[in-house]
Amino acid sequence: PPRSTLFPYTTLFRSGPATFGTDFAADWTEDAGPVAITDINAADVSDVDSTNLQVCTVRITNDQDGADEVLATDVSGTSVTASYIPATHTLVMNGPALESDFQTVLRRLTYDNLDNNPDLTPRIVEIICRDDSATVTDTSNTATATVNIVPVEDPPFIDLNGPAANEDFSSTFTEGDAGAPIGDSVAVVSDLDSDIAFCTATLAATPDGNDESLSVVTAVGSGIFTSYDPVSRSLAIVGNASPAVYSAIVRTATYSNTDEDPDATSRQVTWSCTDVQGLASNSPVTTVTVIPVNDVPVVEMSATPDEDFIGVFTEDGGPVPGVDESAAAVTDVDSATLDSCSVTLSPILDTTFEVLSVLDDQSGSLTITYNSGTGVLDITNTAGAQSPAVFQAALRSLVYENLDDDPDNSVLRNLDFVCVDSQAGTSITDRTNIEVVPVNDPPAVDLDGPGGNADFTAPNWVEGAGPAPIVDTDATLTDSDSIQIDHCTISIVGPAIGDINDILAANTVGLGITSSYDVGTSTLTLSNPRAVAIYQTALQSLTYDSLDDDPSVTPRTIFVECFDSPEELVSNTAVATIGVTPTNDENEIDLNGPSSPGTDQAVTYTEDEPASVLTDPAA
Repeated sequence: PPRSTLFPYTTLFRSGPATFGTDFAADWTEDAGPVAITDINAADVSDVDSTNLQVCTVRITNDQDGADEVLATDVSGTSVTASYIPATHTLVMNGPALESDFQTVLRRLTYDNLDNNPDLTPRIVEIICRDDSATVTDTSNTATATVNIVPVEDPPFIDLNGPAANEDFSSTFTEGDAGAPIGDSVAVVSDLDSDIAFCTATLAATPDGNDESLSVVTAVGSGIFTSYDPVSRSLAIVGNASPAVYSAIVRTATYSNTDEDPDATSRQVTWSCTDVQGLASNSPVTTVTVIPVNDVPVVEMSATPDEDFIGVFTEDGGPVPGVDESAAAVTDVDSATLDSCSVTLSPILDTTFEVLSVLDDQSGSLTITYNSGTGVLDITNTAGAQSPAVFQAALRSLVYENLDDDPDNSVLRNLDFVCVDSQAGTSITDRTNIEVVPVNDPPAVDLDGPGGNADFTAPNWVEGAGPAPIVDTDATLTDSDSIQIDHCTISIVGPAIGDINDILAANTVGLGITSSYDVGTSTLTLSNPRAVAIYQTALQSLTYDSLDDDPSVTPRTIFVECFDSPEELVSNTAVATIGVTPTNDENEIDLNGPSSPGTDQAVTYTEDEPASVLTDPAA
């Protein structure tokens, strides 16, 4: 249309000498940056009767995205100043300035929208200019720019550390932990215009192989499925859901490593998400620092870990194994050598009679010491650190012995095993047990007393001198595990059994012991259960006698045996030997014969009778 000559006139679009109207249309594409809303070559502002303009205002009349919508221009090289008022979405370009300056800044006008999910309503931008005449005709026509909004699908965005700078994350995994987070508790998965179809987290390398894994926690019924593939080292999280759902899942993600000797190299976990439009996210990285921890040795002395080995020691049966000889094991997954092992015996009920020992010191490579006071056996390196296998071989040869003749069997003995590796890691204590089985010990008869053997050679019995002792005055009778003796037998076994003239006797007066002598077997029996000491007193009184007027000079051999109570276990056979010294008997004249008392004879003589016989016919 023809222009008025009385006021400024604004043309946003003009091509060459022909005018096609005052308005302009532009397409703004999301994320493509500002777009020109005037013809950069033909936009014009003119005033036929004023050379200067005072002001031009540019306003978005129907803003939809608030402060994200921006109008701007470039005033460089002109006398125009410009300021943008976000509250009213108005750009004010102030003069006074020449029309040519305003034309320059008008051609530089742009629209931009910082919203990542902009409203699609076309924006209407109105432009009005005023000259410097200060009259009713100082205001121009209203030129309009229409901005069409072209949206662009936004890809997902992963921020592993939430509000912190950049989107990467770091954490620390310490050996033995259940896991280390690979996303912060405030990690965010966002997508401004789409749901998420799936996410992946991939380990760049797994030097510890299948011991390494990634995992997440998903809510029951969420429709999200997860799986970890050790070959690709990738964790897949699959299922259409909102970014908020995926954010919650990423916050539960963990790295785990069950290796007992993990490689200390830091692990890199790369994340990626794809939305339902097929757009891929950024690829933030979680760096996991792996801290190995020295694993203590593992000591297992039994074939079955849940069942402690029980060795059975029988009194007088010799040493017995304190461990399972074929299954006992000492291992350490991350230490090639051990510093020491120890075995502690408890309780010690038989003092120094209880002994632990190792039969195999591995050709002297180990030093074995046992402290009978504390019950501790120590195994240490002799020269140079030795492997767990060497200590294992030594411990497999561990034996227990009890030299007590009356061992206490009231409780099991405990053997507690501990090993220490070269990094001072101390194993968990492993335990085995020893059952002590006492065996009834027989009584011990010693006719010669302390310092000699059990036998005794007595001084000779002298004919006519009465009974002679057959044991030493300090003869002993002992029993290490019985307090009573049931009976004792004392038997003449040579030179003849059953000699009616041989007599054995003991003084049992006041002892409560019954004494009986069997002539036919030449055996004296002392009976009735009594204390060992009482029977010892009786034995110390044993005597031999003979009624024979012409006894054999062969020494008498006498066996002494005692039986404990209540089992009547027989003692050793102690031998008493007593020589016989006969004496020459005086001649005896018996005038009245053996049937009459005395040896004298009385006769009567009658006068004139024949002579009387002075002796008995049996004299």
